[in-house]
Amino acid sequence: MDYSQFSTQELERKRFNSIFVIEMMERFGFYAFNVIIVMFFIYQFHLPETQAATLFGAFSALLYVFIPVGGWVGDYFLGTKRTIILGGIFLLVGYLILASSMTVHMVFLGMGTIVIGNGLFKSNPASLLSKIFDKNDAAKRDAAYSMYYMAINAGSFVSEIVSPFVAHKYGWQWGFALAALGLIVGVINFTVGLKYFHGVTSAAGEKGSNIGRYIITVVVGIILVILCAFLLRDVALTRTIMFTIVAIAFIVFLVLGLSQKRGARGKMVSALVMTVMAICFYSLYQQMFLSLTFFGMNNAAHNIFGIPIHPEQFQVINPLAVIIIAPILSMLYKRAGRRGTNKKITTKFATGLFFSALAFLVLVPSQAFGHAGIVSSNWVVAAYVLISVGELFVSALGPSMMSQLVPEKFMGFATGIWFLAMAIAGVTGAMVSNMTSPKGADTMTAVQSLPVFCHAFQTIGIMTLCATVLMIIVKLCIDRFIYPKNN
Repeated sequence: MDYSQFSTQELERKRFNSIFVIEMMERFGFYAFNVIIVMFFIYQFHLPETQAATLFGAFSALLYVFIPVGGWVGDYFLGTKRTIILGGIFLLVGYLILASSMTVHMVFLGMGTIVIGNGLFKSNPASLLSKIFDKNDAAKRDAAYSMYYMAINAGSFVSEIVSPFVAHKYGWQWGFALAALGLIVGVINFTVGLKYFHGVTSAAGEKGSNIGRYIITVVVGIILVILCAFLLRDVALTRTIMFTIVAIAFIVFLVLGLSQKRGARGKMVSALVMTVMAICFYSLYQQMFLSLTFFGMNNAAHNIFGIPIHPEQFQVINPLAVIIIAPILSMLYKRAGRRGTNKKITTKFATGLFFSALAFLVLVPSQAFGHAGIVSSNWVVAAYVLISVGELFVSALGPSMMSQLVPEKFMGFATGIWFLAMAIAGVTGAMVSNMTSPKGADTMTAVQSLPVFCHAFQTIGIMTLCATVLMIIVKLCIDRFIYPKNN
């Protein structure tokens, strides 16, 4: 293709648009699936809430384990653009499997396919985006990544509104088919736009197409799909494997950190401490899909500001809050940066945990205002908004924190450690959710379950406040390693 007809800015815009669309449509598909899957377990297979939460936790754990592997495949084996397309195809197949069959065996197979598709896809669009802008043009790169983050939330916002409506009105299969539609649009658009990416590739992409590597990736992917489907049938085994992997990885990271020189040693140990604290947050973040959704289903009016909804649609508050609040925080960060008053990343982590604690504590007094066990949906909306604020203080800063504290030679491993923290939070998040569902909860009336939920939320909130205080104490210890010039 003759690129002379395009200015540099036009070419960058066309490349960005292709990445933006496939990321937005992939997130549309993923959240169209994600928003209904727990309710699908409950209504289709009549699983108790605790079992549905545990299964979702195992799925979430597996979902993050394979992301670093997919990044490696894109960078060093198959090429970034090819891995994006292949990951999209795996995801599409997974959604189609779910849309075509309601047997438990096929559901696990479909979910296993989604795990591997997500692993192949997840990190590669961001990797490709990093290659299309001049590294020295920080303002343009920051603006691009801000819009990219908006793509994620825009896709999830739309699908979290539409998917539950379609699933409840026309059947679960059509909810999953809607997820497949998102991938079809995204993959086709990206494939058509590949002509604009000549010369923009990873080290593996420079080697040209290799059918043998395609076959190897697909075959290994299919084997891993079957393995994941098996692990989803035995969540206890999955939980044991996850805790073992994370424990080993964290110990190795700690040993590597302690073996460095004094300055680097303190920073790597600090990064590990921050990652452990992030597990606390991500365990709470999982509650948007679990205990908060269950509370909305059992004990809240099914409406948002008077608009009737299905309980799953409370989750739409998260991307909406991020879309509204993120630009405000970005503006405040820039203003603080100009004034030299920007807060330390440890302070932001502690702030994120504090808002997460408030998200649960704000629900506690709702029981005093309930009528026949049903409270206003405004309580649930407030909880989602607060935990979304916490997300903006923690989730978006994790990769930045790793890049600041970990030597370049360990960055790949450090990124894997961060994703493992998110993975184990899937397991611990299910455990937190199950605190709100004691034995026999499925037969409780709304009047009986409201105090149970509120007591559990009080316990979770107080525990998170304790974690916040611990983070503040830890901050006093590790700030001198992270910010030696300020001490």
